[in-house]
Amino acid sequence: SVRLQEAVQFDYIGLLLHDPLRNVLRVQAMETPIQTPIAAGYEMGVDESPAGEAWKTQQPFISPDVERDTRYPALFQMLWDLKVKSYCSLPLTSPVRRLGALSFCSLHRDAYPQENVDFLQLVARQVAVAVDNALHYKDAQTYQAELRKERDRLQLLLRINNAVVSNLDLK
Repeated sequence: SVRLQEAVQFDYIGLLLHDPLRNVLRVQAMETPIQTPIAAGYEMGVDESPAGEAWKTQQPFISPDVERDTRYPALFQMLWDLKVKSYCSLPLTSPVRRLGALSFCSLHRDAYPQENVDFLQLVARQVAVAVDNALHYKDAQTYQAELRKERDRLQLLLRINNAVVSNLDLK
């Protein structure tokens, strides 16, 4: 986010991932200058958030003036209370799947003109690939742990079987 701030102005940035079981977007990472009610673990319904709209439509969601935007009143009221004036959410989509959204907030109105949004879409694509790789790595580790447990269980069964067979008295 430090490098990104050199290219695009923002005051808050959040990474939200979709939970298909509950159909919510969960904040995984949030970088803010102050403590906010929207932090890691915070969940928003897909149909109740601009990030959800970006995720569903696969199009950027831009609100140049949060105060006048009436589309998501609960979230925009929280943002307005934090002095946020502009909001932009971009879909996080890897070549394999839709992951979630990357959201930016600014304390200035009209902070996300089209040329900035075009650049942020490129950034979101790169972030999506990185997040997808991390998720695949985590899944691979989980599968390896399950395979180790299954291997150990089968080895134990084989030892028990060998012990029983070697001590059979056929008479």
